[in-house]
Amino acid sequence: MIRVMGLFLILLMVTGQVLAQNITTHLSNHEKRGDKLFYHFSYLQAMEAYKNVPDNKSSDAIKLKIAECYRLLNDTKNTADWYAKVIKNDKVVSSIHKLYYAEALASNGDYDNAKVWYQEFRDEVKEDRRGLNKFEGLGNIDEFYVDSAAYKIENTAINTPLADFAPMYHDNGLVFVSERASKGLIKSVYNRREQAFLDLFYSKFDEGGQTTKPRIFHKKVNTKFHEGPVTFYNDDQNIIFTRNNYYEGKERKSEDGINKLKLFSAEKSSGGGWTNIQSLPFNNDEYSVGHPAVSPDGKTLYFASDMPGGIGKTDLYVAHFENDTWTTPKNLGPEINTEGDEMFPFLSDEGTLYYASNGWPGLGGLDIFKSKVVEGGYTPPYNLGFPVNSSQDDFALVVSPEGDIGHFSSRRLGGAGDDDIYKVFINRANVEVEPGVDLEKIAYEVMVVDEQTGQELFTQRKNGKLVFKGIPGRTYNLVAIINNSSISRENIPIEADLKPPGMKRVKLPAKFWDEKGKIISEEPDYQIYAVKEAEKSTPQENLNALKQENLQLIEVDSGKEIPFELGDQLISFEAKPESRYMLRKLKGDDTTDLMLIQTKDEPLKMSLIAVPLVGEDKESTQDKMVVMVNNSDKVQYFLADSQGNLEAIPSLKNLPAESSSGNKKQNGLFVINNIYYDLDKYSIREEARAELDKIISLMNKYLNIHLVLTSHTDSRANDSYNARLSEKRSRAVTQYLAKHQVVAARITANHKGEKQLVNDCLDGKPCPEDKHQLNRRTEFKLVINR
Repeated sequence: MIRVMGLFLILLMVTGQVLAQNITTHLSNHEKRGDKLFYHFSYLQAMEAYKNVPDNKSSDAIKLKIAECYRLLNDTKNTADWYAKVIKNDKVVSSIHKLYYAEALASNGDYDNAKVWYQEFRDEVKEDRRGLNKFEGLGNIDEFYVDSAAYKIENTAINTPLADFAPMYHDNGLVFVSERASKGLIKSVYNRREQAFLDLFYSKFDEGGQTTKPRIFHKKVNTKFHEGPVTFYNDDQNIIFTRNNYYEGKERKSEDGINKLKLFSAEKSSGGGWTNIQSLPFNNDEYSVGHPAVSPDGKTLYFASDMPGGIGKTDLYVAHFENDTWTTPKNLGPEINTEGDEMFPFLSDEGTLYYASNGWPGLGGLDIFKSKVVEGGYTPPYNLGFPVNSSQDDFALVVSPEGDIGHFSSRRLGGAGDDDIYKVFINRANVEVEPGVDLEKIAYEVMVVDEQTGQELFTQRKNGKLVFKGIPGRTYNLVAIINNSSISRENIPIEADLKPPGMKRVKLPAKFWDEKGKIISEEPDYQIYAVKEAEKSTPQENLNALKQENLQLIEVDSGKEIPFELGDQLISFEAKPESRYMLRKLKGDDTTDLMLIQTKDEPLKMSLIAVPLVGEDKESTQDKMVVMVNNSDKVQYFLADSQGNLEAIPSLKNLPAESSSGNKKQNGLFVINNIYYDLDKYSIREEARAELDKIISLMNKYLNIHLVLTSHTDSRANDSYNARLSEKRSRAVTQYLAKHQVVAARITANHKGEKQLVNDCLDGKPCPEDKHQLNRRTEFKLVINR
């Protein structure tokens, strides 16, 4: 994507400043002319001037300037070729040039060499996440091909050899930005590419959904300057669009003489035109705002800006429409923004934020990502992968309200010549799930999770059913969540030959609990056992010491005796919802109340966990095991039984003598240890995978576990860098667990940087590597949900 069309046209001066640092005092006339042209964004002419410098006066500094001209014109092949001539000359090349070289190599598909230079940049600028993100992404490049069957891409008829990009749906067609000549308007040529200024065009869809011959969007919106990406809302009656700082017939510039970008709003008139053009209140002459995306109700606006105080070169921001005006914009933070460029946001009807970024792991250039808007923030960025993304720039995705078709921009090979607009068919079939419970009466959260990627899907409730769109050939999990803990999970496999839009109907057994721990089911078939809340609620005698003939179970309200089975600290029986039961000890003519079991919503003496008896679950086993979580400062012990319960115990002294290990470690001990990392890395080691696999097995079996993980670094590097590195380690662990069916809601991830060292290897103190290694760790703690 040519940066003039990127976020802020020709407005970013960073590269000019970098070059200025390397200009020598002995300049030829050609070099002086090139520098002047470069300063005024005339990169084509500047490049020709630099190439005219005589060979006897040409230097690596000149070659670097030529490389920069090619980079800013987005000619990645020539960028890489010219950088290769000078990249090892540290007298003229700075760290940022190594990043630019790596980016050019990646865009050309030369991933092996790109990794080398991403690593060089990462080692030199540790606080910049781009080097590490890109290096790790290319090291796991297969992950970008996981969803390839979900998309089909085709070119559109509106593309030209010039730039066409940033489509937006409007009036049964597309409004898009183009560099093509505009008839009827006097347009200047801008210096950077020596092409016409950008305008908005409209192409109506034909009956087959294909684009038709474009026309100028509207003369009231298009001007003699750049018009950029747009968004519509309020049933297409309102528009917000990007334009150079040109308002009410006047051009305004910043203090350094640059015409920045601004956002403007307008209303549709009764005659179909656009009137009442207004400048948005947070526009500023000194920085740019652009690339708007509005929620369907017009109350939330996302956009991109290079305003001061951001994280990277261009960040995403959000503002809300309150009291007839837009609020002060808020940066989306490091969960979305990087030190690079985030731009071209789009908010789908289902609440997914799509955007382009060159700072997160990807295939090269700008890649398209998505994050779900959730309470309190956003889910981690998810790369849409191939074929939506390529090694070149891919950006500005918009998705139809139905979610089955999209359009986006790309500079990939095979197009009409520059940035082109592509149509994407999203290969997802409709899935209708009947969960066996009344969704209107349950208080817990129900979600659908992709079993392979761990991504949560958007679901809707219709006529008592859950409806979502799934990829044929994929398996999804329907998960019930109470108090951040997964309490039930059902697989939903989607047949590979199910053709979109298709329809798969699934009826699941009732395995859902309400917020009090009670199963909601038409068939009250339970296994109920008690978990200690306090000493007073403990049975007065150990059930293991009692025989079934010494116990009696009474339904309190009716006085009826209820048949039951006695297991190891376990009473199994068929229980009705909203009922009370008393377990009694019999001794001659005397009775002693041992335990009150209640299934109604009122204060309990005992906190009960109900597990549905379905299929093999009815075959109760008395095997137990001990789980030991081995942290640096504390050891946790838990007693686990085969019925899905895990209970904390103070020490091994509290173990019953009959504890057995099953297929666990010897002596009934199941040990979870810290995992460790290589220096300056956050990738999961092979031996660490074995520890994480144990946690996965444990959490998928014992559903009342919540995992708390905390990642650390050693003392080398500065505090801020180590804080970010430990955050990446926690994120890597969370993502690994999520890919193996442990939903993120069951995990609390913390990061402490170098604040909690386990030894005295402080800043600047010489230490052997094995002592530093002990600090580069992730620790685990288990919390039992009551």
